[in-house]
Amino acid sequence: PNEILPNWEEQRQSERTLMLWWEGIPSASRSSVWSLAIGDSLSVGREAFTRYLSDATRTDYERAHERLDRELYNADDAPPEFNMFTAAESPLGDALVQLMAALLCFERQGGPALSDRASLLCTMLLLFLDVADAFPCMATLLHAHFFTHFLGGRQSFSGVAQREWRMHCADKLLRRELPDLLEHLTNLGINLTHFLPDWLCTLFMCTLPLDTAARIWDCYLRDGEQFVWRVVLELLRLLSPVLLALSEQPRALDVLYRASSLGGVHEKPLFHSLTSNSAAVAGMLGDFGQKLPMPTAESGGVCYDLWRNAEEADDEAGGKSDRRSHVCLDHANDHSQPPPPQHAPPPQTRTNASNAHTLAPATAMTAVTSIIRPLSLPRSDSDEFIRVPCLPMR
Repeated sequence: PNEILPNWEEQRQSERTLMLWWEGIPSASRSSVWSLAIGDSLSVGREAFTRYLSDATRTDYERAHERLDRELYNADDAPPEFNMFTAAESPLGDALVQLMAALLCFERQGGPALSDRASLLCTMLLLFLDVADAFPCMATLLHAHFFTHFLGGRQSFSGVAQREWRMHCADKLLRRELPDLLEHLTNLGINLTHFLPDWLCTLFMCTLPLDTAARIWDCYLRDGEQFVWRVVLELLRLLSPVLLALSEQPRALDVLYRASSLGGVHEKPLFHSLTSNSAAVAGMLGDFGQKLPMPTAESGGVCYDLWRNAEEADDEAGGKSDRRSHVCLDHANDHSQPPPPQHAPPPQTRTNASNAHTLAPATAMTAVTSIIRPLSLPRSDSDEFIRVPCLPMR
């Protein structure tokens, strides 16, 4: 009812809210919930949009149009539902150009760099948020979430290394869970870099229907980057029968780029698979070398960048810095609050020296129990969330 959004800090960690959240946030409430969940890690405020838009130069607008031409207007995998942004004289199209120009101006003045396919992230936000509210949300996604490691123009050595780390961890995950599919794709000359970066940079908007991608956004904001890799695994699991039957690389790539239209994947089978195969989470956290217990919504933070919670990150830093506090965000993004405590890995979380990041199944399952949610409650398109006061939809 009416208690969730007015009492967000109290209610967002409750069992009931988290289960309703898993079921998908109604469209009318996404503007409020997404703004609160993403927050404003750079403390720029919604007023920053007007400021950076007024500072935007002709070059910023040209760069915005170039990126939109490449990533949306002329992209073969742009979602068809987004013709509302590409149609002539579309108000949403104008808002998208302005948001991109303001973000590029912000980047030029020291703000976060726009990741690959950032325009698709902008379109999703603009479907539910006013452009001024979308600006600090997008700045936070680029600054504090894993998107920062898929940079387009201003790549850093660290960003490239972490992108490679993710591909390596994903390879381990798929070799364990879907070895036949991974071998088949390899035989076709397809590696993970052919499709995973696009899936990740757009939160699957480039391959799944808009309503399914929006629910993935909901759950990503609830559970963090680990949920993204759960979707990768289950999406490939659902596509396996189709992909294994193909013998030509171009046709297999088409299925990977169009998982919905060519692979038949939609919201219901995807989330059923996520629930049915929830036991895979324990092994996945091991493949990504995660320190346990994972920060969760219940524990006061969500890890939006698994690199910062990885054993390997501590090894690279000499174990001297607490990386988790930078990306395991508290729910209000209130940086006056102390960061979540650094948890030492529980005893016996490793097996042996040759498999240093393999988690003991019992320990890992205990640690991730709060991540897995049954689907036993009524769907949230009942009046559970709808009666909550929210900002009007665009």
